[in-house]
Amino acid sequence: MTQQYTLRVKNGNPHATGQIFGIFTLPVLDSGPQDPFAIAWITQQIEPTHEYSWNWDLTWALTFAQTGFESGVAFTGEGSQAVDPDDDKQCSWWFDTAPPPPGSNAPDYEFTSRHGQHDKKTIWVEDTGNVLYDPAVSVGIGLSLNGAEPTPVIAAQAGPHLSQTFTLTPTYFVKAGNYKQGAMASVADVTTEAGVVNFEALGCYDATVTLLPDNTWKVECTQDIIT
Repeated sequence: MTQQYTLRVKNGNPHATGQIFGIFTLPVLDSGPQDPFAIAWITQQIEPTHEYSWNWDLTWALTFAQTGFESGVAFTGEGSQAVDPDDDKQCSWWFDTAPPPPGSNAPDYEFTSRHGQHDKKTIWVEDTGNVLYDPAVSVGIGLSLNGAEPTPVIAAQAGPHLSQTFTLTPTYFVKAGNYKQGAMASVADVTTEAGVVNFEALGCYDATVTLLPDNTWKVECTQDIIT
């Protein structure tokens, strides 16, 4: 059975009204000289004293977008492709051009398997020379939530002979502000003054993150201590 994770977020700051909490999950993304963008995985307005929770397992999928690559832009994922870091046939991929949809002259793209050698934690993507540089096109990876199709969590610019290497040992960051679902944000912004959850370091699969009255965060195991 796939391990289930639970994250609970509580607003314990009586002055933090109308706050939109953003939850970001950041696997390590090595994209060479191209800086990646985090993508708001979950957003939820949480009023003081209120708490919300979410459940997921580590089900991943590659995706791409043609909607721009800059902070604040929504990453509209296309071409979802299931991946598995435990499977030689699903751990390494080409990102290539594809025939456009009928009646369209717009470029299209696809992922095709490269049959790599899995290491249980990494997804490799190589962009072919057919993928011409377009500032609107990026490659990302998504994570499932509550059993639904994976939604994007991080992305990097695509282009000829670029590569994107995703190390799927994610850390989760909780921020309070005015975040929008699916919008890109700088990794520096997401990881600064955030509630940081690393389940492995905590030693549990169920954690609670609380925004305190001084706008700092308390992170603790809720239950299910790993033995």
